[in-house]
Amino acid sequence: AVTGVGDEFMMDMNNQILGDYKMRNVVVAYEKDRTIGWAPQLHPADGYQDKIGDMKAGGHTFTWHLEPEGSGTKVTQVYDWSEVSDPGFKGICPMVSEEQLGESIDKAARAAG
Repeated sequence: AVTGVGDEFMMDMNNQILGDYKMRNVVVAYEKDRTIGWAPQLHPADGYQDKIGDMKAGGHTFTWHLEPEGSGTKVTQVYDWSEVSDPGFKGICPMVSEEQLGESIDKAARAAG
């Protein structure tokens, strides 16, 4: 369970470039029941060179802000790639579309249901 900044959690992922892969996420912002932000990193960090070469994927974060609204919760998601330094990775950012961000909120809502 996530309890604060510095905690880590893993996610199973899939995309057209890597196929099935894993992300290690480090919590970078946390306020219980209000905010969670994480910085994703490929796991293992050097485990995908056969598909992405020397590209260093990193420098981006996802942050969810939650606030009570009526009988539910308003969710604002921020996807920030401003700290991406690798030119190759920066060239494919944003990696997640606005539609995909919205879908992730919808999936979380159904899971919390």
